[in-house]
Formats: sequence, C-alpha cells, structure tokens
Amino acid sequence: MSVSSVVIIGAGLSGLVAAQDCVRSGIPNVVVLEARDRIGGRLKGLDREGAPLIDLGGELVSSHLVSLMALATELGVEWEEAPMGANFERGGESVRVYAGNRLVEPYPLSTDPDAEAANLAFVEAISAIVETVVVDNPSLTPGAAELDSITLGAWIDEHVDNAAARSAIVGNATTIGDVYELSLLYYVWYIAKFGGWEEHEAISEGHFVGGAAQLPRKLAESLADHIHLSQVVTSIEHGTDGVVVHAGGTRYDADAVIVAVGGAMAAGIEFAPALPPAHAALIAGWKPQHGAKLVLEYDRAFWTDKGLAGLASGDGLVGLAIDSTPASGPATLIGFCFQGSRIAQFPNDDDLQTAMLADLVTFFGEEIASPTAAYLSNWEGDEWSAGCSHSLPPGVLTAAGDAVSTDVGRVVFAGSDRGTMEYMEGAVTAGQRAARVVAGF
Repeated sequence: MSVSSVVIIGAGLSGLVAAQDCVRSGIPNVVVLEARDRIGGRLKGLDREGAPLIDLGGELVSSHLVSLMALATELGVEWEEAPMGANFERGGESVRVYAGNRLVEPYPLSTDPDAEAANLAFVEAISAIVETVVVDNPSLTPGAAELDSITLGAWIDEHVDNAAARSAIVGNATTIGDVYELSLLYYVWYIAKFGGWEEHEAISEGHFVGGAAQLPRKLAESLADHIHLSQVVTSIEHGTDGVVVHAGGTRYDADAVIVAVGGAMAAGIEFAPALPPAHAALIAGWKPQHGAKLVLEYDRAFWTDKGLAGLASGDGLVGLAIDSTPASGPATLIGFCFQGSRIAQFPNDDDLQTAMLADLVTFFGEEIASPTAAYLSNWEGDEWSAGCSHSLPPGVLTAAGDAVSTDVGRVVFAGSDRGTMEYMEGAVTAGQRAARVVAGF
C-alpha cells in the first residue's frame, strides 16, 4: 500500500465509516476534521437522563438497507418496525387534510377514486422514466436534456389534472425539495438510486432502538484519537502525489483527502487547482432543503383509541406526521415540515412549534396539544448542514456528467449523495467506497 495518510473532511456517518475502514485497511495516519463541536452531522441526538436519546435529525430507516443494517449489527444497534404497520393491520386509518377538509381513510386518497387513479397514473409515468435512468451518469439517460430542462413541479402541473392528487404528490415530493425548484431529471435519478418507486417508498418502515444517533457515536468511540472538532476546512491543494488541507490555521499534509460533507457544504472549500468544470458545477449546484422536526411524547397512544394508525399528511405547515412509538418507551408522534420558506417566516422556534402543534391538532385532535414532552429541531440556518437535505435544480445533472460517481485524482468524495442510495444507506456506502478508493492508491 502506497497510502500512509488520509484526511477526511466531515465527522458525519459517511466520514466516520470512511475513517473506520481506512484504519482497518492499515492506513497508519487517518485524520478526521469536523467543523462542528460535535460528531454525527445530520444524525443529531439529544441525551436525556434515564431515557433513550431523542433523534433530532435522521431517524427513519428500513430493514432492507443492507449496508446500513450490517453496520448497525456490527455496532450492536437493533432495528425495530414502527407501529404504523401493526396499527393499519388492526384497522387503523390515515388522516389527510386537503383544502380545509379533514379526511379519514384506510390509506391516503382511498376515499377519492379519481384522485387515487390520478396518483397511480403519476407513479406509473414516473416509474417508466425511472427505468431508463443511467444511475452512474444520469446525463446519459435517454431524453436527459429535456428532463433536466424543467422542474418536477412544472411536469406535475402538465401531467396531473386532478387537484387532490396533485396536492398529495407535491406534498410527498417536498421531502426531497421544492418541486418548483428541483429538476425532473434529478427526481427520477434520486428514485432510481433506490431501485425504483416501491423501494424508494419503503425506506422509512422503522427506526433504531435507542436512536440512529448511536451509530456515529459508537463509530467515534474507536476513532477518538483521529477526530478533530471545530476544524473548518478552507482550502485543499491537490496533485498527483498528495494533498494539503488547510483548516483552522493548521496545515495537514496527506496522500489523499476524502470530502465527506453533503451537497452544498463542499462549496465553501477552495480547491487548488480548481476542480474540473463538471465536478465544480455539481458542487455549486446543490440547493439546501430546510426542514423542521417536532418530536412529541404522550402517556399513551391516544390516536389508536380513535381508530387512527398514526399516519397523517396535509397541505399546511406540517406535511407529514407519523407514529414513531418505540417498543419500550413513551407514545411518540413526529411532525415534519419541509417548507423552508415558511419556516423562515417564524421569528423563533417557540412560534414555529406552536404553529406545528396547531396543524397536528387538525390531524389528531386537541389531545395532541398537551404532550408530556416536546422537542423541536429546526435545521433552518444550521451553518454546517446547509439544510436537512438537498436537491439539484434544472441544468446541473446534464452539466455534471459522470461527476456524480467519479473522483478527482487524490480528492475522493463521500457523503450521502454519493452513495448507492440516499440518506443513511447512502452515507454508509459512500464512506465504504471512498475508503476502498483511497486504499487502492
């Protein structure tokens, strides 16, 4: 092995997986630089005395995410299915709020046959495009230029006539980004990375016992001597023989660097020489998606007494709410808001929480307004995350070409957007790939 040193930028899940694998491969000098004063990135846990931690960041996962589950097993973290499935099996129903009306239905849109049919037609049309996507280089997808010339929202407006279906489709896609800002090509590429529509829809069936934030914490336990917090990387000099990373006034010389920060965060790093145009376009093109998550605990799951499964969606501030009650723990509901423009209108988090609670009352009734505990996580303005997720506007993917899956010499890329999927699975697989690449130099 010719590599004796590597610098890893970012101590999120992807960077820590890369660090672990680099150490295991025998690289003697592995340094992890993290801009925050904590590890974990978007996996952020709130500790509580005598109780499991609260996931203020990423939480929902599914058992079919192979690499993520293998890592969790290795770290001694168990997965459990969320209670919604069992609630539905017992006859629980979902709630949908649309145009001021509260609709209780066996599953979303089932009380509106026309909307249900329009939604199915949308899924079929998108799935047909997804099947043509070249995942390693979406610019080679048939019709890529046209797909990358319009937003998903514009395509929905043109192809979905039913207003109720259109509202539900837009609400579902908002978890990825603003449909009137994200590229249609990006949307189908995003789904294709999961393997198709059904696989993409099945990524949030449960959670880790004790919280997803355990994963980076457990990884960091064996990497403590390698991690340097509050180190903001400002520039990377790179050449055929190695790299020089500048952070916090300190110079780090290494054989290679792994940039394990998601999407737009790498845009704050100066590269010398400049990255090739395709890679530079990709990094500069990422658009942050801001969101807020409200975790509410109760003495009991009162919504099941009302015949509700604990799944709700709407066209208001809270777009999605789910029952995330752990097998051993208090009854828990989570409300999500993925509308960054609306979040920004609230002067403080207390006002945002009050508004989100009001929306949740519409879903589940007045009992929702009196939780035993409430925890709000607002990713708006988080300096080192550039939002809770990110997306690409029209024009970027066709300009980026194969930059989505390639590196630049001794500069190797990781992060959730560089993995075989997105989210935690993407973070793990991207970190593993980056470590393999570096070990092969």
